[in-house]
Amino acid sequence: MVKKTNRPGFPSLLLCLVVQTRFLRARGTSRWREARRYASLAVLFLLATNGSWAVVERLVEKRISVTAGRTSLTIDAYHGPISVVATAEPEIYVAVRQTMEVNSEAEADLRLHELELVVLEKETGGLAIQARYRKAVQWSWKTWPPVSLAFEVRVPRACDLDLLTRDGAITVGDLQGAVKVRTLKGSIFLREIEGSVEAASEQGDVAVTACSQSLTIAAKDGNVLVGRTNGPTEVSDTNGLLEIQNARGPLRASGDGADLKIGFAYPLSAPAELVAAGGDIAVSFDTRNAFAIDAKASRFGYVRVRDLPLAITSGKVGASHLSGQLKGGGPKVSIRASGGNIRLTGFAPMP
Repeated sequence: MVKKTNRPGFPSLLLCLVVQTRFLRARGTSRWREARRYASLAVLFLLATNGSWAVVERLVEKRISVTAGRTSLTIDAYHGPISVVATAEPEIYVAVRQTMEVNSEAEADLRLHELELVVLEKETGGLAIQARYRKAVQWSWKTWPPVSLAFEVRVPRACDLDLLTRDGAITVGDLQGAVKVRTLKGSIFLREIEGSVEAASEQGDVAVTACSQSLTIAAKDGNVLVGRTNGPTEVSDTNGLLEIQNARGPLRASGDGADLKIGFAYPLSAPAELVAAGGDIAVSFDTRNAFAIDAKASRFGYVRVRDLPLAITSGKVGASHLSGQLKGGGPKVSIRASGGNIRLTGFAPMP
């Protein structure tokens, strides 16, 4: 698909800004002639650099049949969003959209010549995709990446995923299998995963609706939102908000410059450790739970309690430290907020 468009590039826009500034400053002054010279140069530059761009789109498709049982998909890409949807069909289908802003089809072919796109069937079953651009990244007025990619994938419901993109969002629908996703720049969204999850984003939000087994998340410069966790959970976040709505299993949540908001559903069956450096921690408990708690806020901070009938063993409400039990004690919940405050609340179960 080819679409023609006229659009000034970044150098042209920058020069226009400079010229406009010169005109405004020179108007009505002795530097008016100098401003007119800048304007003449700008016109010549625009004529030389602006032309008709063609947005060229190519499509690469791959479809393989899979046998009964769990299969797998691996994607390792230098760029592009990845979207995965599970279906009832016993096949893996991948569509890779390649988009380029070029002057001609010939230039598009030259750019695609430098694109290394490998799609292989695994010996153990499943599909492996690798996308690399051979030329090193160098400063130029041209857009990067030279070839924009977008991956649209359909897999069987029982499928393991190992996905990596260095620039783009990752979205995965309901799935049965182990899911490992990483992006250097982009958001991650996973729906209900019946299996383990490993998710990491260097710059972007991470959201997981539910995870039935172990869950590991590492996020920077973004928020983390988790709906339900039933297995061992370890979550870290930097410069954002970390929220887990319903946790039951072993939990370690840490924030660096991030606030924590954690909810413990019933039954709370394992210890939990919550740590925030430079952030507040808000924790809510289903009041049917039995647990022990040890909460420490910053030196000048406080621990507040609402609707939670704790038997306090040391410290006090409103002070920077509090220890206590609910219903005689149980798994220990350790809470540390250095540079922040702590709020503990209880909630009754839904009827």
